[in-house]
Amino acid sequence: MAGAKGNIFAVNKQLLKTTVPKAWLAIIVFNFGALLFGFDTAMFGALQVTPSWLGTFGTIGKKGEYEISAIQQSLLNSIPWIGKIVGVIVAEPINEKFGYKTSMVIASTIQVIGVIVEMVGRNWGIFCAGRTIVYGAVGYIENVVPLYIGEIVYPESRGFFIACYSLVLAGGQIWANGAVQGIAKDTTQAGWLIVCGQQLIPVIFILAGLKWCPSSPRWLLQKGRDAEALRALASVRTAEDNESGWVQMEILGIQEAIEAEKHTVNNSWFDLFKGTNLRRTWIASLSFIANQWTGNQFVTAYAPTLYVLLGRKSQAFIYTIIKSVISLVAVFAAMLVVDKCGRRFVVIFGCIMQCIFLYVLAGMGMAKKPSTAELNTMVAAIQLFIFFCRGSVNAMAFLIPAEVSSLTLRKKTMAMGCAVDVVAAFVVTFVTPYLIKPEYANLSSKVGFIFGGFTTFYLIWAIFFLPELKNRSLEEVDELFNANLWAWQFSKYETKSLAGRMAQQKDGGGKAMPEDVEDDAVEMEHSKREL
Repeated sequence: MAGAKGNIFAVNKQLLKTTVPKAWLAIIVFNFGALLFGFDTAMFGALQVTPSWLGTFGTIGKKGEYEISAIQQSLLNSIPWIGKIVGVIVAEPINEKFGYKTSMVIASTIQVIGVIVEMVGRNWGIFCAGRTIVYGAVGYIENVVPLYIGEIVYPESRGFFIACYSLVLAGGQIWANGAVQGIAKDTTQAGWLIVCGQQLIPVIFILAGLKWCPSSPRWLLQKGRDAEALRALASVRTAEDNESGWVQMEILGIQEAIEAEKHTVNNSWFDLFKGTNLRRTWIASLSFIANQWTGNQFVTAYAPTLYVLLGRKSQAFIYTIIKSVISLVAVFAAMLVVDKCGRRFVVIFGCIMQCIFLYVLAGMGMAKKPSTAELNTMVAAIQLFIFFCRGSVNAMAFLIPAEVSSLTLRKKTMAMGCAVDVVAAFVVTFVTPYLIKPEYANLSSKVGFIFGGFTTFYLIWAIFFLPELKNRSLEEVDELFNANLWAWQFSKYETKSLAGRMAQQKDGGGKAMPEDVEDDAVEMEHSKREL
């Protein structure tokens, strides 16, 4: 196994050094999709309590202020997930047949249509329809960006760059919350229209930059376009790796894995539930369920509402912005440690800390009339929970499914996981208003007991079933699962495939090609020159 050496900062300095400009360009352009995702998901959580939006879509309530009913709030926050699940399902065959770049064009087009519908409607049903279309684009994005990035970067930096997806997503949430804060006291329709219109900005950068992004080398190889795959991979590797023949050897390793899977996997949806793929599907799905049911979706959609219920209405927007900044810092911290300390450490430690602060939040909420100090403690518990949730379970939610899947079923496994993610999020967003609002269950902050229970379950599950895949190539992952190892044995196992031998060679500090593949590598270099 290729092991990262040195301290955390030395490891990340090395990965930044080996990431060439072409790779940076592709990562940045595709991550504008994450920016779009973050803005879309956070925007409405804050927008739904503003005078500008409520003045257009709400009705006068008992207190003489504009408001929407609990059922309207539930539908506005949950129905859009139907659009997302459609986007997830449709994205898989498009990814498979036409590649990730085409999918990004389609996602951008859907986003534009959805935003237009949001902005032209003047009743909550039309606005909800627009949000549903926008979430179709979000579903596309979620099923494209982590996979694409994972297929073009070095194995040693895969954790860093896929976690970067969550970082940019958090940045989008900060942007959304800042935009809403800017119109917090605005009572005109122009306020919410300006905020919604900003959803179009990431689309401009995506469409402008896609032309210069390489296609996935693995996708090209699966389509039999070997020479193009070699050129694409070479464009995202260092000059040293190109000159030494290391890139050609990577191509051979991927081809070896593709050939091996042809005899065992038919690339059908049923294959997700056969053999070792069932285990991978389970891991990917649980990672996404945990992302929603350990409290992440709750704080994304309803944190402002909870602050109001705790008597902190005037500070709700400020707390929301603080939450977004904390999320950004937390994900960046995860990026720094994930390729050094591993996925298991990040998830397990994060879950322990999440449990602590969820139970503190719920425990303090048991008081019938919480004191100012107790209210401050509850707000602090929410913010600290957010830090550990976003820096662990949430940051790993896209990384783990993107790397556990088999080469042939990668897109289907991710689509399956994303679909499960949508269902899990739908449940949370629909049920939460009834759990926290006074006219229903009136749990308020005591909802922490529910999310704390789910977090405890995921903590135990991760200890026994979450494998460690740091620094492993995607081709090594297939061999690891075929070896039927316990989760804690993955990090010590020495793979024997070409990809595994390459990893061991790199771990030893050398990059000379093994003699048994040198002739094939030379032949591929000739193909590259003839292209």
